[in-house]
Amino acid sequence: MNTQENKNNNSYVSIAESEYLRLDNRETYEEPEIGKGFLKDIISKQFSWNEPELFIFGKCKRDGKYKAPENYAFNVVTKNIRPIPRLPIRYGKNTVLINGRHIFMFNGFYGTKVGNYAVNNVAKDHVSWFDIRHNTWESNIFNAYTKRRLGSITLKHPGYETRAVQIGGRDTANNLYGSFITYDLITLRHYKSGLSPRDREYNIENGILQQNSLYLFLKEPQFKCFNWDPRDSGGFSTVFDSKFEIAKTNYSLAKKDYYIYIIGGDLYDVGTGGERKTKEVLEFDIRSNNIRPLKNMPHAKQNPAVCIYENQLFVFGGGGNNSARDRYLNIYNFENDGWRVDKDVELPQNIAINCFAFNENYKI
Repeated sequence: MNTQENKNNNSYVSIAESEYLRLDNRETYEEPEIGKGFLKDIISKQFSWNEPELFIFGKCKRDGKYKAPENYAFNVVTKNIRPIPRLPIRYGKNTVLINGRHIFMFNGFYGTKVGNYAVNNVAKDHVSWFDIRHNTWESNIFNAYTKRRLGSITLKHPGYETRAVQIGGRDTANNLYGSFITYDLITLRHYKSGLSPRDREYNIENGILQQNSLYLFLKEPQFKCFNWDPRDSGGFSTVFDSKFEIAKTNYSLAKKDYYIYIIGGDLYDVGTGGERKTKEVLEFDIRSNNIRPLKNMPHAKQNPAVCIYENQLFVFGGGGNNSARDRYLNIYNFENDGWRVDKDVELPQNIAINCFAFNENYKI
């Protein structure tokens, strides 16, 4: 099939001969300076795109002058940590997911980069991707922006492996959206779809794809969870009962078998009305809707980078106290319900974690 591109209506046709799609308004970026202590020529190497790696992306630093954060990939088998190039444009809170050899980064961008300047384009959503194999970034991979959805999340579609859905979020007037965006990660097309789950009733805090269904966790004051399949109408979604309610924000999610793990976060303090970081790890059984606590982490964490591999839960960062212990790898063993801190595995520096993604391509 021949590749076609219609520049007038921003439509695309899938590429059969090649998995590379390049549009006129996109550039490929490479970051020559990786970080202290690392070889500068590391980006010239090729990397396997199907290794079980946890990709960790830091928050942009705002110290008077924009500075992109350090990013890292941690291999759960070899325990090696390698640097990931900085994205060349400024961004805020993002969500990321992996499809094939690419990591897609959605939402949160402050503007596109033109020369050495960032264009103020905050009312639009951008999508960039990172090529795992070639260690390079491309910004604005979709030829058309969508309206900004502040605080939205983007998850893999439960019915189509090469699609993603962007759910929730608020517009520039702070109104909740009543629709969702579907992204085709092969053709690089996106389109708006009907009503999102429960229509504007709920504000989504976090979510995860588990057992071919999206489990969406709500912000305060609801603190509930419901599962949703975007192929069905909202009426087929299930809202869990009140025993699920947890007054928590800024936590991370991981999955294993029929369980979802809620890791760290900020607990609402009834006494002070404030929030405090927690060491808590909760196991949510999606079959019975029951929650049980696991043994607490060694240290309280907020938005840590997490993944599960071969009956172990790996946790990086999230302490926010700039201490050396926040750089060490924390490992939970499901068999003995015990934690240990591996001081032989250490991030090169403390980073405030923006988002993360675990590469499950090793299962293919």
